[in-house]
Amino acid sequence: MVFLLKLIVLLSGITSISFGLSLIFLKGKILETFKQIEEKYNQFLKKWPLLMGIVFIIIGIWLIYTFVIY
Repeated sequence: MVFLLKLIVLLSGITSISFGLSLIFLKGKILETFKQIEEKYNQFLKKWPLLMGIVFIIIGIWLIYTFVIY
């Protein structure tokens, strides 16, 4: 059971890191596919893709470190 939980958290951390990297490198272009995101949140992400990418990478690293490594 603990192994399954660690595996799920590891996968979510990797997904968060990859989403953050895609936000940084695609500079918000990926957001054009998400039509159901609220307009204010969408505008913020289009203005700050680097910041949000870094935030998602930090969240992913924290998830992996906290629940899998530690």
